[in-house]
Formats: sequence, C-alpha cells, structure tokens
Amino acid sequence: MYRWSALLILVIAAFFGSALTCPARQIGAGEKPPVIRPPKKDKRTEMPNQVLEQLPQLPLALPADGTRLSFVAAPISSNGLLSQQTKEALKWLIGQARGGQFVRIRAFVSGSGDMRRVSQLVQETFSEKHMSLPVVTTLQVGALPLEGAQVQLEGTLQHSHTLNPGGIGFASFEAVSSEAALAKLKQAGELLQTTCYVPAVDGLPAQEGVVWIQPQRLPAQSTTVCEGITRKPGSRNDQSLVFTAAQLAFSYSERDARLAYDRLEKTLKGANSTLKNAVLLNFYPLSAQLEELARRTGAPYLASGHEPAGVRKIVFEGLPAMDGSFAIEAIATVSSSK
Repeated sequence: MYRWSALLILVIAAFFGSALTCPARQIGAGEKPPVIRPPKKDKRTEMPNQVLEQLPQLPLALPADGTRLSFVAAPISSNGLLSQQTKEALKWLIGQARGGQFVRIRAFVSGSGDMRRVSQLVQETFSEKHMSLPVVTTLQVGALPLEGAQVQLEGTLQHSHTLNPGGIGFASFEAVSSEAALAKLKQAGELLQTTCYVPAVDGLPAQEGVVWIQPQRLPAQSTTVCEGITRKPGSRNDQSLVFTAAQLAFSYSERDARLAYDRLEKTLKGANSTLKNAVLLNFYPLSAQLEELARRTGAPYLASGHEPAGVRKIVFEGLPAMDGSFAIEAIATVSSSK
C-alpha cells in the first residue's frame, strides 16, 4: 500500500517538474524572451492622397471688341497624328498672340482621330500657360489640302489696341468655282480671314490668308462657299460682340432642335445679348435634311427681316458627339452696356 502511494507521489512530482522546466527549455538557459516587433509599415501607404487639379471648363461665350480683333490660321502639318499636330498648331497660334487674348478657336479635324481630343488639348495647353480659355468649335471634315494633315486651327485674338477702327463685318458667298466665290467675297471689303468650303481640295493652289476645307469625304456639293471677316471703313469707339461655342443638337426632331436653340439663347442672354442680335449664325449639319431642320427651327429666334451672315448649306462629316445631328454657333452684338 505504502509502495503504491510512494510511486504515485513520484509520478506526480515528475509531471509538475517537467511542466515547470518546459518554458526554460524553449527559451534556453540564460536566454531572454524573444522581442516581438510590430511589422514595418509600408511608407507608400502613409503618403497623403494626391488630388489632381481640376482644369477650368471651356467657356460657352465670351465678349470681344470688334475694333481690337485679329485673325490667324495655323499652318497645317502632316507630322504625327492628331494630338501631335494639334499641339504644334496651338504652339504656333500662341506664338502669334504677342500679348493678345484668344477669344475663339475653330478646329477642322480630318481623319479617324478622336476630335474631342482637340478641346482637351486647348484646355490643357492654355491652363498650363495660365492663359484665359477661348470658346472652341470642333468639326470633322472630309479632307485638308495636305496629305496626312489631320487638323486645321483658326484663331480669333483680342488685343489692347485698336486694329479695326470701323469695326468688322461678316459675309459669305456661293459660286460655281472657288475663284468666283473669292472674287465676290473680296468685293465685300478688306478681308481679315477667309475660309472656303470646296467640293475637293486636290489641286487647289495655296493662297495666303485662305483656308481650304473639304467638308465631306465623298462630297455632295458642286459649288464653293467662301465666308470671310472684313474690316469696315470709318471709325467708331468700340464694337461690343459676343462669340459663342458651337451648341449641339441631338436626335432629329424639331423638339430636339429647339432645345439646342434654347441653350444657345440662354448662353447669349447670360452675356447680355440674344439671337435677334446675331450678325453671324453658322449651321454645321450632317445632312441636307438636318440643315433644313436647323433653318426652319431657328427662324422664330431671329429678328424679323434680318438674316445674319454665315454658312448654312454645307454638310459636314461629323460632330464631337456620336448622337449629334447639327451644331450652331453665333456672333452677336451686345444688347446694351451694363
């Protein structure tokens, strides 16, 4: 009996002795317990979130004084694709500014490039140079008079000094040939800017101050339409004008067309003007039927008995929006001084 009790006591003592010495064996005799360090933080996760600067939006309308305006057209190039050609043309235009402020840029895009990229590049380039943004109109056309050229830029600049004491005028003429259309336009006065829309640009001679545009890849027109800005004679204090960007119409109903005119009228009223004061009204339709729709729908918005100058019957290849049907832009006189 006493023997079994002694064995049981020895077994229990051996068990508790091994339990007490187990941590020492794990750590090792005379060793310190291991130091558990927190995992290193990734410095990249500690960097503050970077917020990209929001670029200012392109304006829908801008005021300008016609007596202080000049007009330039960038030379076309076949180097690179649309983005590179646009950057080069913008660089050239800005180099011609000489302290002037751009009021308007119109871009004719040929080829398969995304024409919306042109407005983005104008926005980025002018913002980087801390220049005020112009209104922008972008159109897709059939061809330019240089193989490989994908964009033609026209610019309107306002200066601090008077250039046109009598102000500026607007005219457009249609003829069976480019020579005849230009001859009619030159009779309207001293030309400051000329843009001619021709059935085909192949074989046309380069003329200083004239921009040649083939509106469609497969042209349907048989005549040439030339539009121009002229310097009026005489002298005046100022000529307060409002330049608008092109306003798009979507779909093909009169209701949709009226919405485009309503938006354009709202834009002009915000600049203290109205469509009834329009001195230039351009249509950029994608078909002859849409041109007729734009003309019919716009008649009630215009002053009775007064038809502003502008391009109406030219059909263009495309617009910046896939579902766009036609675009309209205007230059109007200011109603009154505020």
